Amino acid sequence: MTLDLPDCNLTLINFNQLLIEDFQIGIINHLHTFKLLDKPLTNLDVKKIMYHNLIHGICESYRNSSCSRLVYIFNDTQLDECLLQDHYVEKDLLSFFNSFFIKFEKMLPIPIVKSRFNTYSLNYMIGNNDARAVLAINGYTSKLTEIKSKEYTFQKIKRFSKKYDLTFLSNEYFNSIKTKQILI
Repeated sequence: MTLDLPDCNLTLINFNQLLIEDFQIGIINHLHTFKLLDKPLTNLDVKKIMYHNLIHGICESYRNSSCSRLVYIFNDTQLDECLLQDHYVEKDLLSFFNSFFIKFEKMLPIPIVKSRFNTYSLNYMIGNNDARAVLAINGYTSKLTEIKSKEYTFQKIKRFSKKYDLTFLSNEYFNSIKTKQILI
């Protein structure tokens, strides 16, 4: 679910839902193709496939969005029912995503915030004038400002993409992300 907050000029995207609706099928298909569904998340080839699908999916979602100020929210306390849980334990998936987002945050200027709230609960809290919603939104806005003020050279993501054979991450691809970030 996408949550538009026109008063803050902010759009929140539920990463957990994006994972379920857009990313997980590609991940599972790739893992199945290379016969890696029985391998743990710590396996290098599994990581490559996960990184490829997650980075590509998030970057494409970001690049193709018409929203000017976009923040992805990752509920790091639980995953909704998803097909990935048929192959991996939820705790391991959450741990993988948490470590992935720590790396991602250092490499790309796309704001992803870990939160115990998702867009559904935030929308509910906003409707009830809950102060927790205001605090959370202020945190998301400050995260966006923090990312905007950083200089991204994309050197870290270039090294990362070389290490994990993420061939779709080219200079042209980075330039399109940088252009979107400048326009915000």
